Amino acid sequence: EIKKPKLTALKALRFKDEERAEAEELFMPEELEKGHKLGKDLSLPLIHMEMWSWLLARDFEFNAVGRIKILNPSKMAASCLEMQQPDAAEQFVKHVGTLAAELMEKKLVLVPVWGRGPDHWTLLIVRKSEEGKWAAEYKDSLSGFHKGCAENGQKLTTLLSCALGQDVK
Repeated sequence: EIKKPKLTALKALRFKDEERAEAEELFMPEELEKGHKLGKDLSLPLIHMEMWSWLLARDFEFNAVGRIKILNPSKMAASCLEMQQPDAAEQFVKHVGTLAAELMEKKLVLVPVWGRGPDHWTLLIVRKSEEGKWAAEYKDSLSGFHKGCAENGQKLTTLLSCALGQDVK
């Protein structure tokens, strides 16, 4: 059973030395200084998404809880792109194997979904019920429908269904 993490105020954005070193290694400060255009380049919003997931894991101690997994935004975006390539079947099988290992024993999976336009991401939440059935919930902050995100969300749901060994509804 997933224990709810204590909801506390987010830690201050002041980092300990080891956290600063880890953040600088993960998020490439030189890339952040380049002045990317948000609507034209995937790298800046991708770095922001990765920072978001890193801060969530740090502040709510998801690693300590153990049953929650936030999937890496860049890996999920790359998976969606690779599924459009001619050798998609081979890449799909590789991703299924990797995800199956990562999601073993998890009860809640948060999946950032890229919409092929660098300016919008959505969230796919996949939960395991007490009966052992997986169900997905799709969250989009836009009031309208973002076609690219919805298509990639469907691809990732298919990928997760295979990795989890059952149809995710």
